[in-house]
Amino acid sequence: SFEAQSIALAIETVDTPRPLTHDLICDLISGVDGVLNAVRINSLDEGVFFSQLEIESIKLGKRIIDARPSDAIAIALRMDTPILVAKKVLEEAGLREDSLKQEKDTSIFIMKEALKRDFQVFQCEMSDLTLKQRLSSQCSQIVNNNDTLERAKKNEIDLASFSFCFMRKDPPVDQDYMNCLHLLNIASQDGANIINNPNAIKIFNEKIFAMEFSDLMPPTIISADSTKIEEFLRIHEEIVIKPLNGMGGDNIHKVSTNDPKSLGNIIDLTEDSKTQIIGQKFLPKINEGDFRVLVIDGEPFEYCLARIPKDGSFLGNLAQGGKGVAKKITSNQREIGEKVGARLKSENILFAGIDIIDDKLTEINITSPTCAVEIFDQTGENPITKIFDSL
Repeated sequence: SFEAQSIALAIETVDTPRPLTHDLICDLISGVDGVLNAVRINSLDEGVFFSQLEIESIKLGKRIIDARPSDAIAIALRMDTPILVAKKVLEEAGLREDSLKQEKDTSIFIMKEALKRDFQVFQCEMSDLTLKQRLSSQCSQIVNNNDTLERAKKNEIDLASFSFCFMRKDPPVDQDYMNCLHLLNIASQDGANIINNPNAIKIFNEKIFAMEFSDLMPPTIISADSTKIEEFLRIHEEIVIKPLNGMGGDNIHKVSTNDPKSLGNIIDLTEDSKTQIIGQKFLPKINEGDFRVLVIDGEPFEYCLARIPKDGSFLGNLAQGGKGVAKKITSNQREIGEKVGARLKSENILFAGIDIIDDKLTEINITSPTCAVEIFDQTGENPITKIFDSL
């Protein structure tokens, strides 16, 4: 993402030809004779971190400004400012060696269903994989301790010996991710049953894949050329731009012809017309929900999750504070799900999530689709049982 790149540039003290947004913010603080005393990451709510900038100036006095942690960290690194994390955040976000994050995690939900069905369950990271003649991994066995999953002993196991392996790693699909997919593809050829098909994940970018169904989508452009994106904006007056390799609503911007300042986001996100991004016509009915429809073995699940933006936001993503409301899928959502589902099934993509706003397809998620827990909690209908029934 842009923020991650900006943080990396600050750590490595790399000068850019033109100032980035975070550089400009630092200049503004200095321009009013201000000092950034601290960045505080002070709370964690439903997986979303919150932070504040503590700024002090002779002219303006002390100011506390809310900021996304990724932005705050990028600014702090440039101004040599301490980054302070509240103890309660560390305790809540910390991961013990023998425990796993439990709440609202679809991967945990999959593990629990497997344990109910008397499977032995193991978990590993991409860095645990080793290829000699065959692909194996250092795998931690997962045990259920009073409905809390914990890691137990580690074993080196050939992936082909498992009944099936779920590959669930969030984007970005970077070089490490691609290398892992190459390894998993070799394991597939040796008989490992990998879900989803690693070759399909390798081929299909989640944002670009949706363009196979452009007739179901809002007007969309993918380009690195900021001039072409601005032309697209003039036609549609209000658009949403986002990186091709992001997730969770990170680094998504609304750009409007009525807000000239927002045009700078196009320059920033394309990195001066060097990086491909996606732009889509803004759909005002986002306030009714960004609907996550789960597609299992080519068929849309009967319930979806409407992710409704919080007040003052256009982002429905739960990671951005959106509220999830489970609903029966509509006939239009079912039709879109069936059309996309047929293509997914042809590529051995067993479990996917498609995003629909105002009956328009916006994305197809095949790396690690979520929202199964929220749907089950609100409806009692479990999408994960459908996955296991189809195996």
